[in-house]
Amino acid sequence: MKKIMVIDDEPSVRAAVRISLSTQPYTVLEAASGEEGLNLAKAELPDLVLSDVTMAGMDGFAVLQGLRSRAETSSIPVILMTGRPDKADARFSMEQGADDYLSKPFSAKTLITAVQVRLERRQVIQEQAKANEVRLLEILSVTRDLIALADPAGTQLLYLNPAGRKMLGVGLDENISKLKLADFIRDSETTLGLKEQLACVDRYGIWVGEGTVTSRDGRRIPVSKEILLHLPSDARASFLSILARDISERKRAEAELEKTNLELVSASRLAGMAEVSTGVLHNVGNVISSINVASNCVNRSVKEFKIGDLAKAAALLGEHEADLGEFLSKDAKGKQIPAFLAQLSELLLRQQKAALEEIAELQQRVDHLKDVVTIQQNYAKILGKAETSKVADLVEDSLRMSVSTAGHHGIRINKEYDEDQAIMASKSTVLQILVNLICNARQSCEASGRDEKSLTIRATNGGDRVRISVSDNGVGIPAENLERIFMYGFTTKQDGHGFGLHAAAQAAREMGGVLLVESEGTGKGATFTLELPVRQAVPTI
Repeated sequence: MKKIMVIDDEPSVRAAVRISLSTQPYTVLEAASGEEGLNLAKAELPDLVLSDVTMAGMDGFAVLQGLRSRAETSSIPVILMTGRPDKADARFSMEQGADDYLSKPFSAKTLITAVQVRLERRQVIQEQAKANEVRLLEILSVTRDLIALADPAGTQLLYLNPAGRKMLGVGLDENISKLKLADFIRDSETTLGLKEQLACVDRYGIWVGEGTVTSRDGRRIPVSKEILLHLPSDARASFLSILARDISERKRAEAELEKTNLELVSASRLAGMAEVSTGVLHNVGNVISSINVASNCVNRSVKEFKIGDLAKAAALLGEHEADLGEFLSKDAKGKQIPAFLAQLSELLLRQQKAALEEIAELQQRVDHLKDVVTIQQNYAKILGKAETSKVADLVEDSLRMSVSTAGHHGIRINKEYDEDQAIMASKSTVLQILVNLICNARQSCEASGRDEKSLTIRATNGGDRVRISVSDNGVGIPAENLERIFMYGFTTKQDGHGFGLHAAAQAAREMGGVLLVESEGTGKGATFTLELPVRQAVPTI
């Protein structure tokens, strides 16, 4: 039987309501004041409350607020009654949360109809709520995430879904009322422990982050977690909701990705070092070839020395040692010896000069070879170390290691930079990148078949960044390749390995910079730009 409570400080009104509702299957409860009505409602939990608005002490609006502020009575339908038929009062009542408004006097029929409508409406709402609760429980039972409810302090669990019970090792039928959040959420290794998380929730209403939950068997399960604070209308904390998702697979994938990335970085660095080594070996080979040519010329010059003629003249003079004066003055052969010696001396001086020039050139080639090896050794010693260097020195070193014989290929080198420009970065890494870019530009020029081949290296400063660009008028890059040019394994060269530019781009990122590419298309050349911070932290090796 439905319980209807009437609150009014007029006994006659309470009696009229009781008599009017006696024809219906209701139990009528009576309260003579607002305070008495609130206490009675909390104890009896009626199905509907009829309250007068104007009463001594606590009026009807205060009763309404009191009912709405308590969780156990917040959903009880309330019909306010008043002797002032003012539409403004009716509107205000509805705004305060009343379900209906009756103006006194009202007939028994009007009262019964209003009560029946509100009870039926409540019945529908309760059925919908029950259905929604069933659906919610079904959802909570099949979700794979931990979902829990707890008191605001986290000292008592109020609800734990099946997935949460499985994750934490709690039995499906086990009573959880004695369990608390601290039993499972420890997070001692995270930035914020449980106390700090709850303090954040208390202040902001929410905490979101990652940490671990500890199951009863001691397993620490990595989770993404969200804790929400739910407040009722009286602004008192009601409960906490906790959502935790197992991210073990993601963590394993991240670890594998990190391992793969480290391997890729190592391979990229080795690739970059290989590019430098290839450039060095190529340059050394060119220098050795020129040394071989110079040494052959010296050898040929020495063989052409007229040492034999000088020996013959010496032997002839030796034969006439006793009559040398008469031989030189009267003998036909003797008379020719002074002139012969003068001519021979002039010839030997010319041959000596030519040989010395060849030897000087040979020495120059040997010195160049020593420079190339020294540069490589110096850069190898400072691998990964960030230090201040002049951009001009870096460019000159990379040119000597990349295109020292560019003149033989008909490539004109243009340099556009300030001799005093400086940058703080890993010299070896910058060298690897520039050698790679210059070698590619040279090869692009050679493959273009142009009569006039040019390569331009330009350095500019902008704010706290320095940009070193390598431009060529070679074969260019098709538009469809621009987005893939730095991808691992991508190459258009028949004998290319596909990670030279990838390694260069990766190295630039490690230094806090970026490697960019521009090209208007096939046959229109290309520009690669290395952009780096002027000051760079020491890279991790």
